[in-house]
Amino acid sequence: MLHIVIAMLLVFQGQAGGRRPAAAAGEPPRPGELTPFERFVEKLELDEKQLPEVGKIFTAGAAEAAPTGREMIQARLRLVDLDGKPDDAAPVVAGLTAAALKMTTIDVRTYQRVHALLVKGQQSKSAEAFLMMAGLLDVATPRAGGRRGGGPGGGLTRMELLTAMFSLDGNAKKQVKSILDADYKAAASARDQWTATRTAIGTAIQSGKEPAAIEQAVTAHAPAASAVAVLEMKALAKILAALTPEARANTAAVQMAVYALRGAFSGKKWDVAPE
Repeated sequence: MLHIVIAMLLVFQGQAGGRRPAAAAGEPPRPGELTPFERFVEKLELDEKQLPEVGKIFTAGAAEAAPTGREMIQARLRLVDLDGKPDDAAPVVAGLTAAALKMTTIDVRTYQRVHALLVKGQQSKSAEAFLMMAGLLDVATPRAGGRRGGGPGGGLTRMELLTAMFSLDGNAKKQVKSILDADYKAAASARDQWTATRTAIGTAIQSGKEPAAIEQAVTAHAPAASAVAVLEMKALAKILAALTPEARANTAAVQMAVYALRGAFSGKKWDVAPE
């Protein structure tokens, strides 16, 4: 279990430094090897002068975002506890939406500083880069960083993490996978809304829209982000209900599962290594 804990505690600073450097501009990407931050670097083709400055910008953004990230994690934990109690959960969802608004606003400020460093060709990729940036500043969320083989537990997929956290046997693994497969599919509409509203923010930054237009796009994204988070925690509540009482009583595993499922329903697949 220790290697899982170590993996889950890797944060943004570990992604940005202390590992193999990202490929230089123009080099082909290395699928399956890059960390989320390195994929961001690859997308923008940052050069050796830009990269240190972007690292500093992200570090400052992560420090600013930390309190909001902790707030969002606590809200997610509460939603798991309050599953099936919509009246009690409503104020928690409202708080999560407000926190998502704050986090996205910090994302925007941080990315605008990056955007200002870019040349025209790089700026044309800002909409995609801003989409990829989701979650990178949230260092309050331990994540399974790294890559497969890159360290103890590095690069484990969500299914592998859940299996280790809860010591799932064959039947339990099938049940958990079935729940996540079905709920991921059912979340398609919320996921599409998340992607569309997040992309709209990046497009507004890329095209140099006025601050009011960007703020409007951020405001539209917050409930979409909250809606996806709610669905992820509903799926976790279903998983916990299907597990043994001993597994449900494992508080540390439940907390790590909350971390692991963050962003599970907003990407192209749920069973990948968490960012």
